[in-house]
Amino acid sequence: MNRSFDHRAVSPLIIAILLTVVIVAGTLLGLIFLTGLSSGFRTSAGTGLSSTITPHIYSTDASVDVQNHVANFSVILTNTVSTPQVGDVELTSGGRIYQTAPFALGASQASLIKVSQKLNVTGIWTLKITSNGLTVNSYTFNVVPTTDEADYAVTQWQSQNFYRNLLVICFFFSIVAFAISMGALARQPKAIRLP
Repeated sequence: MNRSFDHRAVSPLIIAILLTVVIVAGTLLGLIFLTGLSSGFRTSAGTGLSSTITPHIYSTDASVDVQNHVANFSVILTNTVSTPQVGDVELTSGGRIYQTAPFALGASQASLIKVSQKLNVTGIWTLKITSNGLTVNSYTFNVVPTTDEADYAVTQWQSQNFYRNLLVICFFFSIVAFAISMGALARQPKAIRLP
């Protein structure tokens, strides 16, 4: 018994496109996942106030410090508009305000505010700059009981950073591979059909 099969090849173009879509989608999902894991870094909002928060803690990269250490912050505030700006620099944890430093800046005026605090409780701490009821800038960090836990958090951050960079590299390589495959397919000779 003789069976004949209709062997239809899948177009190389379709394979290249599907492969690229899978790689790009996987890379983007990985980046979204890792970005979600690394929440709690600096944020800012646009007002007439420019601000820079410089933390001096156990690890600024991993945003972690150790209980009973002293955290120091330098906050530079600049009024970029012609109207006066007033507000507060607050250091909080667990709903409790540990320090408040009010400020008032005239037109084009700048100010340096230093905040120093012994971190006597564990958990999430936030240094926040508010002006006219809006959060202008904030820095969030985690306070853990021991240096071993802080070192573990730093190791976790380094691992996430490594995988984030690896995913970005894979994303760019997939785009380059897609461009090369499209160029190779465009140069392929087309079959001539005879009547």
